[in-house]
Amino acid sequence: SVKISYDQKKIAYLDSSGIIEIIDRSGNLLQQLTQYTYVKSFDWSFDNATLYILNNNQIVFYGPSMNIPTLTFPNTIPSNVTKDFVSLSISTTGDLAYIVHTWDGLNGDQDFTIIKPNDKTNTELSPYNNNSFHPASYVRFSSNKQDLTIGYGPPELINTIELYKNLNMSPDYTFDSSEKYSNSIYRSDLNCLLTLYQDVNSSKLVLLARDIFDFSKDK
Repeated sequence: SVKISYDQKKIAYLDSSGIIEIIDRSGNLLQQLTQYTYVKSFDWSFDNATLYILNNNQIVFYGPSMNIPTLTFPNTIPSNVTKDFVSLSISTTGDLAYIVHTWDGLNGDQDFTIIKPNDKTNTELSPYNNNSFHPASYVRFSSNKQDLTIGYGPPELINTIELYKNLNMSPDYTFDSSEKYSNSIYRSDLNCLLTLYQDVNSSKLVLLARDIFDFSKDK
């Protein structure tokens, strides 16, 4: 996983041992965050000051703390099921979106995306996917705060991408493909999806920006 700060001056990524390293644009190592040993997801704040990290089941901040809602499991999930935080994203206004994965013998695997606006009200969206072969693994806000993408499959090789506009309760667009996507970002100003994908013929990762109205057409 690689995250570039919004001013494009810093790059954070996971090394081969799962430790976050931060480098500048010239490749010089700025910091190695060895204190975080169970990193699930991370990204930069929109002011570039903080790298927020989902470490184990807690949000931690490398940089100034951010004023965001509390990361909690929803009350609708029974206490006796296995549950885990998978991925999170923070919007430009401090809204929090995150994925909870649960498992129990009756319902099997389920994924919930929770949205907590920074005004402290909660919006819980329905389970998106009950298929254990393609669990929800990635969520990210667009820069306009009202749109977000959710990815299904292994975090770096996503099979399906869903786009939710204006925090709708159901996806506006769903993209399924034999190609494997990674780290999708929706550009609301251009109405396109920026993503890496793995070419099925060469196994190479390719960076593409694609119009969501014709996702099969390269831009």
